[in-house]
Amino acid sequence: MADGEEAAPSSTVQALQDDVRALVREEVNKVRTELGGRARAAGAAGALVAGAGVLGLLAVGTAGALVVRAFDRVLPPIAAAGAATAVFGGGAAALGAVGVRQLRQTRDELAETGRSAGRDMRTAVGAAAGAAGEAARETTRGRTE
Repeated sequence: MADGEEAAPSSTVQALQDDVRALVREEVNKVRTELGGRARAAGAAGALVAGAGVLGLLAVGTAGALVVRAFDRVLPPIAAAGAATAVFGGGAAALGAVGVRQLRQTRDELAETGRSAGRDMRTAVGAAAGAAGEAARETTRGRTE
């Protein structure tokens, strides 16, 4: 056999390896991009939950002021403190509910992204293994003929 006959299958295997590397890099970059977007969404949801915590603390503080004013003042200032407590408590409940819902949605999306990436990688590896096996068979056929 001449050297030229062996070079062709060898270069084909090398080209296949390069293609597989490029495909894997591309898939990894896609996963990074998707996960980065999901992480930003989780950060926004976390900020909502933090806001709910701040408003909850304000509600507790206002509730404390309500008790103090109950003993210290007549009805109108107490009613004002009660209204503030209700507003802050309602805001905390609303922000908390939205934030928790968004965190759950982001968690589910991240899980699906991971499953999808796993499927894509398995498909790419299977295709690469099949192509490598075929290239190896072609090389073996070329040597036996």
